[in-house]
Amino acid sequence: MAYGFGDEFLSDLRSRCDIESIVSKYVELRRSGSDFVALCPFHSERTPSFHVSTQKQMFYCFGCGTGGDVITFIMKIENLSFPEAVRHLADIAGIKVPQKDFMDTELAALRKKVYDINRDAARFYYNYMISPSGTKGLEYFHSRHLKTSTIKHFGLGYAPPEWDTLSKYLIEKGYVENDIVAAGLAIRNNSGKIFDRFRDRAMFPIINHRGNVVGFGGRTFDKDSPAKYLNTSDTIVFKKQENLFAINFAKDSKAPQIIICEGYMDVISLHQAGFTSAVAALGTAFTPKQALLLKRYNPNIAVCFDSDGPGKKATARSIDILEANGLSVKVLTIQGGKDPDELMKTDKGPEIFKKMLTLSPNSTEYKIMTTKQKYNLTLESEKALCMKELIGILAGIPGPVERDIYTEKIAHDMGVKTESISAELNRLQKKLNSGKKREENRKLLSELQGRNNKINPQKQKWPKVAKIEEDIISILLNYPEKIQEVEQNIHEEDFVTDFNRRVFNAVSEKIKQNPSGEHMNMLSKHFEPSEISYIYSFISDINAMTVSPETIKKLCAELKDQRTKIIQSGFASDESFEAQIQKIRMRKNGH
Repeated sequence: MAYGFGDEFLSDLRSRCDIESIVSKYVELRRSGSDFVALCPFHSERTPSFHVSTQKQMFYCFGCGTGGDVITFIMKIENLSFPEAVRHLADIAGIKVPQKDFMDTELAALRKKVYDINRDAARFYYNYMISPSGTKGLEYFHSRHLKTSTIKHFGLGYAPPEWDTLSKYLIEKGYVENDIVAAGLAIRNNSGKIFDRFRDRAMFPIINHRGNVVGFGGRTFDKDSPAKYLNTSDTIVFKKQENLFAINFAKDSKAPQIIICEGYMDVISLHQAGFTSAVAALGTAFTPKQALLLKRYNPNIAVCFDSDGPGKKATARSIDILEANGLSVKVLTIQGGKDPDELMKTDKGPEIFKKMLTLSPNSTEYKIMTTKQKYNLTLESEKALCMKELIGILAGIPGPVERDIYTEKIAHDMGVKTESISAELNRLQKKLNSGKKREENRKLLSELQGRNNKINPQKQKWPKVAKIEEDIISILLNYPEKIQEVEQNIHEEDFVTDFNRRVFNAVSEKIKQNPSGEHMNMLSKHFEPSEISYIYSFISDINAMTVSPETIKKLCAELKDQRTKIIQSGFASDESFEAQIQKIRMRKNGH
């Protein structure tokens, strides 16, 4: 992977985009020595393992192994390609991307086309709805008590009932069929013809936190239809599990909390009533990635799902996900089985909802309340079962003060001694903490091994030699002035694993071109974000090494020795290894 950006431009961009100021817009950084630490925005954790080095202008998470420079961070956090991340940072820094240096990848070009297609489709649906042909859609939204200003604010629309009206319109505007299909707005049948995915439906544009139309939700008018709502399938710009309806508005709300609802109409009705921080998931269960997205804008969440069985299950699952990602949660339950949309239609609906936001229980209180409702507490047997479940809730409270408060409350309400609850709670916590730690370590180890094996699969075959190669690369990246000492003792053909050889070549080349440059940072345009994270994982502890001429000679000698053993043992028959060595020899001989 390489992009047409000059090193001088990228170096200037990085110098203007201090990693601390950029990262602090997404996570709360806390100083730790000369670095900063935070809860990782890329995986769930309760103890900070995410480090930002202002000296090296790098970040690294010791929990999930994600790391890199400011460009890599933006690529990961905003789900952007390298060129898109560069453009994004250039906009922040107020500098122009040199056109002679810029070369879009096919992927970035397709993303832009899909964004453009979605934008034009949203305009088409809205304009069609306000035309004489689209009165069915407009009448539907008005029947749902939506004002004209609200309809326009959300860009709501109507999809024509014909098979290919939108597709024809988009083709007339210059788009090609394959790109319309890639946007999820059309489907190609067995004969090769395309037809519109959304037909005769009320349309809800889905706009991401950057203001781009990424997809659509379409509501049918057919009461007997098994699919009441149809959403855009996952595309190059849209992942249902990573987006939220109305996040583009909610992120800028000054409300004390973000409100999570179930449906589009719940969100729109709440916004119309002045509750502009409401969002909704997109036809799937709430996910950790959605929780991390919310965390960027507000750590306080109010969950407002239906009070029926499925709604309660969805609420319980959402609470677990939100709390696991460090968000504070309150739970709103609308009485009488109403949803927010229905409540907003009543005279005092907005007033009632406002009081609910103030008086609603936090997640712990909600769990205790719903648990007690499940049992007949007049029976001792059921009371014992209830206590067992309540102690499990107490064990999940991280803060000791909060845990003590609820322990005393439960003891008082249930007529049980506080000491009895505390003793049982201590036993359970020890068991849970031990099992949880083992599971977290197992999961992280599995993820790291799986990722690393994909990046450098030969490391699993030759772990010792790969580690030596990594140490040599680490020396060059941290101490580029050692380049002559390294190259006096070792050359690229001495590397055994293909990936490390590629890294060694790239690093050596960068150092020779610019001995005083930011060599780790300069690698980001030649390697994928996952590869950069992997490289950073084995250079993060280099300062613990004593890098002397003797150290370098010893490492290089060990690598040559290991390579010889591999060849003698017969492993040199590995096609990739041999083919790469042959290419190097031919190149050096001028072929």
